[in-house]
Amino acid sequence: MVKIKETYFLNQVDVAVDNALNTPEILEQLAVYGYDEKKIKQGRAMRVELDELMMQQEDAHLAAKDATRVLNEARQQADTMFSTHLSIARIAFKDDPTFWNALKLGQARERGLPDWMVQIQRFYTRIVVVAKEMEKYNVPQKELIETRKLIAQIGNLQRLQKKAKGQAQVATQNKAKAINDLELWMRRFFRIARVALDQNPQQLEMLGVVV
Repeated sequence: MVKIKETYFLNQVDVAVDNALNTPEILEQLAVYGYDEKKIKQGRAMRVELDELMMQQEDAHLAAKDATRVLNEARQQADTMFSTHLSIARIAFKDDPTFWNALKLGQARERGLPDWMVQIQRFYTRIVVVAKEMEKYNVPQKELIETRKLIAQIGNLQRLQKKAKGQAQVATQNKAKAINDLELWMRRFFRIARVALDQNPQQLEMLGVVV
């Protein structure tokens, strides 16, 4: 959502620029000080560009949010499967130190995504070697393979999420710069307007300048 301060500022720009361009007597006096129709239309163009950047920022943040949601859903699905398979593997290999150590079955569950990815990838890379043993506990090899594929997808989803977040940050920076540039333009415009329309307070108020 657009902040109230931004909404107020954008409305102020619309009122000032539109009334300046659509009121010949105001435009004539401003032109004496260098703010002719062409100059004021620059302000309008900046305002239009800002609208586009604001929409781009909103779309970018929605995309980043959506990418995060998809990633979290896939991770939750994989983690549920991992929890089941890990518990069964601990039972299946409790008396087999070779595979117990190879699968790191005594290791605590990782929570951070990078460490979690390392742990779960290692587990499923090695568990397929003893898939027949897992089948004795009603874990089909196909299920292990599908879970491994899901983990590979999570890696891709993580990269997409990072890209989407980066694009959202860039869009936010672009919007912030456009707002700063337009604020600077408006400050200069109002300074000139106060000088040009000093004897016409009603015209100043048409531009949104409180007299």
